[in-house]
Amino acid sequence: MALRGLLIPALLALGSVAFSSCASFPVNPPLQEIEPESGYRLTLLGEPGPDDETFVILSLSGGGTRAMALDYGVMKELERVEIAPGRSLLDEVDVVTSSSSAALVSAYYAWKGQESFLADFPEVALYPDFQGTLIKKLFAPWNWPRLWSSKYSRSDYADDLLDRAIFHGATFADLARERPVVLLAATDMSRGVQFPFLQGTFDAICSELDGVRLSRAVIASMAFSGGFAPIALRNYSKETCGYQRPEWIDRSLAEPLANARAHDLAVAWSEYEDDSRPWVHLLDSGLADNISVRTLSLAFGVRDEPWSLVDRIESGAVKRLVVVLVDARATGEPRLDRSHKAPGIVSVMSASAGSPMSNFSSDTIELVRQRVEALRVPERYFVYLRFDGLEDEDLRRRLKSVPTSLSLPRETVDLLVDSAPLLLEASPDYRRLVSDLAAGR
Repeated sequence: MALRGLLIPALLALGSVAFSSCASFPVNPPLQEIEPESGYRLTLLGEPGPDDETFVILSLSGGGTRAMALDYGVMKELERVEIAPGRSLLDEVDVVTSSSSAALVSAYYAWKGQESFLADFPEVALYPDFQGTLIKKLFAPWNWPRLWSSKYSRSDYADDLLDRAIFHGATFADLARERPVVLLAATDMSRGVQFPFLQGTFDAICSELDGVRLSRAVIASMAFSGGFAPIALRNYSKETCGYQRPEWIDRSLAEPLANARAHDLAVAWSEYEDDSRPWVHLLDSGLADNISVRTLSLAFGVRDEPWSLVDRIESGAVKRLVVVLVDARATGEPRLDRSHKAPGIVSVMSASAGSPMSNFSSDTIELVRQRVEALRVPERYFVYLRFDGLEDEDLRRRLKSVPTSLSLPRETVDLLVDSAPLLLEASPDYRRLVSDLAAGR
């Protein structure tokens, strides 16, 4: 009996070690040869044609289920706006940018298509308690061996869980090669710059994006520091795939003061060619762009970088440019100021990180607005949506106090979805757009 009592724990420990040694994350596949016309790229937009008079960009903010519900509500309302017989404003969306949790919205939309997205997304992603399920699974003893592995982290488990629950093995190869182009992104942890999940970015690390699961890109975009571990991508740049450094990188490196943001990106991209970076570690896209506007700032501010939209918009075919920017940032009551007591270290650290990011986002929004106004296109509509735009003070207070969580009560989700039409109606440019469309202008 004594031997048996010692043997069973020993076998369990041995099994745990063996199991943990087998657990590993899915490694992104290498790219054998770069094919500029294949893969998920911005070139999927194609050349502007006679039916491309309206160019619509939808920029979705992150912020847990609160933001996802608002993002969904906005898209649902845009589907109700008729731009032509049988076509809605949502049908006209060309580009979708997203940050943090909004990556789940845009990835599901790109994968399932408009009809299934609008019909299924709430039951699939908004109502389920993903956060609670993840926490329970992480603390389940039978999952500990995998999580002890140096090749398998909390983020890898979240990726597997999200894949099983929502994406069912879907990869970028399963996305339609047509508009709208969805820009999922994360933050390069070492350089603090955006890492878009586009084949053009993966060319730089000689990797094939089509072999990457959608769930992995979503978790990379949502992997906030502290709660999640970074998502690792293998950098195969020293292997032969025919990668040639784009001209914009050398130009940006040579002119660091011309466009600081482009220069920072050029530094990161040039380093992907270095032997010293065999891996790229990705964190929450919100660290580089917490409301999905810095991509737009670059897209409207430069001409020949791979993410530029200037030439297409100013081609002459586009008669109206519509930018719908959803800002789900929210602030509760300033409870700290109700007492003279010094706030705790957690509160101080949260404010130190959050306040500068919020201020930076506001500055970037205004920069995007200015760049939209500067574009040579007949009609421009900058539809900026935020909770502060609501006239109903009680509703505004309720929505702003909703926590940033991946689990909300069903009635709170419904309240956020139902508030989207009110936010749109509060936008002067949205009202002008609807009026112009109704008048046939």
